[in-house]
Amino acid sequence: MILMAPGDRQKAFVMDLNAGKVCEEWQGPKDFEFGALAPGTKYQTITGGSLIAGVNSNTVFRLDPRISQKNKLADNRVNKTNFQFNCLATNEEGNIGVGSAKGEIRLLSEASKIPKVLLPGLGDPIKPQGIDTTADGKWVLATCKEYLLLYNVTHKDGTKGKGTGFQKRFLKNEKPIPLKLKLSSQDLVNFKILDVDFTPARFSVGDSEEQMISTSTGPYLIVWSFTALKKNAAKARFLYKIKKLAENVVGEHFHYNSQKLVVSTKDDVVMQECTPGAVKRRRRRTEYD
Repeated sequence: MILMAPGDRQKAFVMDLNAGKVCEEWQGPKDFEFGALAPGTKYQTITGGSLIAGVNSNTVFRLDPRISQKNKLADNRVNKTNFQFNCLATNEEGNIGVGSAKGEIRLLSEASKIPKVLLPGLGDPIKPQGIDTTADGKWVLATCKEYLLLYNVTHKDGTKGKGTGFQKRFLKNEKPIPLKLKLSSQDLVNFKILDVDFTPARFSVGDSEEQMISTSTGPYLIVWSFTALKKNAAKARFLYKIKKLAENVVGEHFHYNSQKLVVSTKDDVVMQECTPGAVKRRRRRTEYD
């Protein structure tokens, strides 16, 4: 587990959960600050790997814990402009999607490269931890306070790998237009929701393609069918499931290869069942194959 002290973003501490103590201290170059961090690839904890991707307000970087000194910075790109980066996510190839408090999303093939694509938002900040990608990098999901933005970043030629905005720029006439996901006015009235404040939305995870998108606001857990959204977005955008829990939801994430959500509240962690259709699984390779 990686920890950072409040008010001191120039150091990170690695905690050994088995021993219950801090075992290592990380730093960057002089005056370098850590920000949001993510695994080097989306399923790195399962498939193996060491690199860690990260951002601070104007820098995208990667850390390599195998470096013998405290400075673990492996590569980075520093921007002269403060883009207010505040969140990131990686896909299976290690490409990086970066969100900002300005509401913009940048897609990078590597941390040290110039972004291939800039996706403008709708004017509202993307929340901290508020970005996710599908494993294949074809879709990007961003969370704002009152709505989600879903982007199809696949090129029309459909070429695998280099057919996404992480690897290749879009022509002016094919730049992705986001699908805006929000609660319907009728549900806001029916459930007496006065203030929408979505938690960071996430795709479902597992060996199969992603099927669902989850988020929450207050005590309400909301799940969209990602499968249905890909087939008919106009029809499926308001066909979500909404469920009221006993307490406000702090956060939620899908259990790997499961139809269940792990939901955290202030005082408890509970499992919630979801019911997508049957799917065909694919085996995910590990570094030991």
